[in-house]
Amino acid sequence: MRIVQLEKQLKWFKNEFKGLIKVKDRNELSIEEKRENLGELKEDQNESKDKLKAAKRQNKLMTVALKKAEQYSVSLQMQSTRLGSDTSNALKQAVVQPSLLLSPFLPFDQQKHAM
Repeated sequence: MRIVQLEKQLKWFKNEFKGLIKVKDRNELSIEEKRENLGELKEDQNESKDKLKAAKRQNKLMTVALKKAEQYSVSLQMQSTRLGSDTSNALKQAVVQPSLLLSPFLPFDQQKHAM
């Protein structure tokens, strides 16, 4: 009777052992999948970091280019204003005031005195 009871216990332990081995194998597969997934996520993270750095660098370059373009635009506006001012001054100087000596609006006798 004692041997039969020990054999039953042995059989139960063997079955438990087999079940635990199956659980262990499933856990090992799950762990391996998670490690692979983690590796892929780290690669994605590194790629995203590189893209972010490149985007920040590009943003900085674009900001500098925008500032230069704004300065150039202000400079052009100032030059345009100055040229407009110079042009109007030149036009004013180019306009010759008509001589009143030969003006058709003055009476003839006053034109002689002016000459």
